[in-house]
Amino acid sequence: MTEPKHVHLGNLIRSKVEEHQMSVAEFARQIHCERSTVYYIFSQKSMDIARLMKISNVLNFDFINEIYLEKPSPATCIYQAKCPFFQRSV
Repeated sequence: MTEPKHVHLGNLIRSKVEEHQMSVAEFARQIHCERSTVYYIFSQKSMDIARLMKISNVLNFDFINEIYLEKPSPATCIYQAKCPFFQRSV
């Protein structure tokens, strides 16, 4: 695993909530917490993995992959059959 990108996780979560045009109250309901907790989440640079996974499911966005994993590139694909950049010639 690589070093995490320097991303303010709370800001990223807030932007995804806004992209979904979801109110803070609705987001709080879906992650089973109070609205005040959502504002706390928005202020956090990091958080525990269980909460992040729940948020990822609600927002249909893989925060863990976005922050911690490098995106594959043609030069770094070891298993070409599974690499999104690998295309077989027909």
